[in-house]
Amino acid sequence: MHPAKNGGITKGRPIKLDQNTIFYCFIVADIVGKLDEWTFSWQRTADGRGRIYLPRDGFRGSIELIGWDSLLSDARGRNQAFFDRAGISGKSFFSPE
Repeated sequence: MHPAKNGGITKGRPIKLDQNTIFYCFIVADIVGKLDEWTFSWQRTADGRGRIYLPRDGFRGSIELIGWDSLLSDARGRNQAFFDRAGISGKSFFSPE
């Protein structure tokens, strides 16, 4: 992505950026090691499994860290009725379970 002269981004569809632009960043990763240390002071999510950072100094938006296993577990829970009806387990190749 290359910054455009008019304050947008020029790769694919143009995006207008200004002081009212709100950014939401989602990081999906195992919260271990250095990542756990670096984000220890961040707020905890409502379920206590993830973390949220709200930058200051004019930045509008948030950064949310979601644990990989939590993401898979939540997705499985939301879709379990579909899996049951389709006669499949709903287990992921990416999950240790």
